[in-house]
Amino acid sequence: FMNAFVTDAAVIAPHVLGHRDRAFADNAIRYWEYCRDEDICLTHTLVDPKRDYGKDLSAQRALKVVRETDAGIVVSGARMLSTLAPVSNEIWVGPFMPRRPGEEDYALCFAVPVATPGLKFIARESYARGGSRYDRPLAERFDEGDALAVFDNVLVPWERVFIYRDIVAYNMMAPSFPGYLLLQANARGRAKLRFMTGLACKMADVLGRSALPRYQELLGEFLALNELADGLVEASARELVVHAQEEFAKQTDPGFVLEDVARETASLFASPSRGMVGISMLRFFLPEVNTKVNELIRLMGSSSLVMTATEADFDNPATAGDLEQFLGNEQASARERVQVMKLAWDAVAGEFGGRQEIYEIFFAGDPFLSRQLHYFTPRRGQYQAMVDRLLRESGA
Repeated sequence: FMNAFVTDAAVIAPHVLGHRDRAFADNAIRYWEYCRDEDICLTHTLVDPKRDYGKDLSAQRALKVVRETDAGIVVSGARMLSTLAPVSNEIWVGPFMPRRPGEEDYALCFAVPVATPGLKFIARESYARGGSRYDRPLAERFDEGDALAVFDNVLVPWERVFIYRDIVAYNMMAPSFPGYLLLQANARGRAKLRFMTGLACKMADVLGRSALPRYQELLGEFLALNELADGLVEASARELVVHAQEEFAKQTDPGFVLEDVARETASLFASPSRGMVGISMLRFFLPEVNTKVNELIRLMGSSSLVMTATEADFDNPATAGDLEQFLGNEQASARERVQVMKLAWDAVAGEFGGRQEIYEIFFAGDPFLSRQLHYFTPRRGQYQAMVDRLLRESGA
């Protein structure tokens, strides 16, 4: 994810990050080279803390610049949600939601080592408890950890600053991305959909439901949705090529003015004049099918998701025989059947699965806002014009 993020940033650096001062663009490009050459593991923090949704940024204690020195800028405040922070080398602080005029002190983008003096992380409770991988096959292996990043007078060297008090660059950074980030996120989402569909199919097999038309119909729908996901990922890749060419062309276009483009941009992560297959897959298709496949797995498992013995129960001679007698079937032994159910529970019902579902719903931002922003794209007028034309030709 962050590999794609910094690559997107490097591509648009000359004409977006450096539209007022080329030094910021050079900083971003050098940082991309540093990450590439040193194989840096990055965490990120893009979202302001929400102490009170009805208050402004100052009330949220959001990260802002408090002063500048010859060595760099000094920042204080908090950001979230730093996934993978406990094991990362560096943290990238950048835009997500737009800033308004008057919020220049909050319009920042930079990167620093996680061990920078004054920076600390407050992590949530881990879902990996050091238990059995049989009992928690996902949480014990793949919990990444999330954290609140707290900055207390942290000095950010000038060479690590990519946006400084620049509302236009801050708001136009993500909409200008050619789409490496989108392609990576969509490919990840497709891989997860494949896995979850496979899990649902495996559950049907071990529960003896594969031959029932009702479950064949449900699973068939998700197999078809995987085909749609393949097409959307391919379209995202094609859009990336086109958008990258457009961004490179802007770097040598003497008539390109970032402020003019900013006034025309209706939504974050997408310019209204561009194709929007990639962002639509990320904002709508993937969250909705993820929620649907989670519901399918709950329906498929029903009470079997709840009645799951532990690995210790199967290793205990006093209970192993009973488990095989009452939970085993022709399709699978009790141990195998329960293992599949435990995987399903971890994926959709436990702490790990619950976090995953929230993550997918909000990965690309507030779902309500995403839909509202799409209303302002040119597509609405284009489609309505088709209706107007038919009405005119019909004598209306």
